[in-house]
Amino acid sequence: GAQADPFGGQNPFGGPDPFGGGGEQDGLGSGAFIRADGYLVTNNHVVEGADELSVRLYDGRILPATVVGADAF
Repeated sequence: GAQADPFGGQNPFGGPDPFGGGGEQDGLGSGAFIRADGYLVTNNHVVEGADELSVRLYDGRILPATVVGADAF
């Protein structure tokens, strides 16, 4: 399934779609790894409502992700 789109179909950083406009990628956000075993943090709006998540690394790898906690205040 497609991901929730917190940015309404727009690239929040301006410019062309960083994902080439293809596939099921609808959301975009940033985050930071906080543990060597792969835990990362991001804003809740990046993952809220998503049914599938993946993380694209600077080296081009795409890794599956799972939400383990959220704080939507």
